[in-house]
Amino acid sequence: MIDLGVLAGLSEAEILEHAKRDPKWFRELAASFSAGVAGDVRETQLAWYKPANPMAEPIHRSTAREIAIVGGNRSSKTDTMLAELAIQLTGHIPIALQATYPREKIKTTGIRARICCNSLTDTLEPIIKPKLRWDQWNGVGSPEEGRGHYGWIPKHCLIGGTWEKSYSEKNRTLTVSGDNYWRGANGESWGVRSHSTCQFMSYDQDLSSFVGSSLHFVGHDELPPTDIYRENRLRTLDVRGTIMTAFTPPDEG
Repeated sequence: MIDLGVLAGLSEAEILEHAKRDPKWFRELAASFSAGVAGDVRETQLAWYKPANPMAEPIHRSTAREIAIVGGNRSSKTDTMLAELAIQLTGHIPIALQATYPREKIKTTGIRARICCNSLTDTLEPIIKPKLRWDQWNGVGSPEEGRGHYGWIPKHCLIGGTWEKSYSEKNRTLTVSGDNYWRGANGESWGVRSHSTCQFMSYDQDLSSFVGSSLHFVGHDELPPTDIYRENRLRTLDVRGTIMTAFTPPDEG
């Protein structure tokens, strides 16, 4: 087993010299490093997130109160919205966005969020939840050779590192820990620990189910009925929350 902590203290020249003297050590090093990266990608996929295409990048940079994500089927509309949800829930900004992501969108005290979709059985269970679970692969082919990603919520942000302990099936609510860390100009590092919640609902629920406390983030997967949209919007007003709607335009006018 290679101690990657010791490896980090070696210069590039020292590593090359060691590899020449001991090729077996280098092969073990490469295998250990590859396994470590693969494990990190799986457990912290959000850190490795990259927008599916350049048109998705403004969604993450925007501080607008209402955002429409419009595109055809399988154009990563829902994925982009859920990645943004994961960033705001956990405060974990992906490496690819750290230079441009507005820090004011991260609430150090945590947020209350809601995701609404067409159906709990046909949309939430087979589509929405797997895109958030770190232990589930979403994509074509195998994780090693295919195209896709593991769920966006990092393992270490879940209670006990498991979805089962963090998600209430009865209330359909996910609770996650924040992951906010900064390093100041003087080199001192500090962090803020917080907790966020996300409630999952469907458009076929009674309107009375949508009342409640203020919400910092509301995500609509496909266009919501007008009365549900209005109720969700009211929940965001006093905290200046964000509403995202990811949808494919209907054929009818």
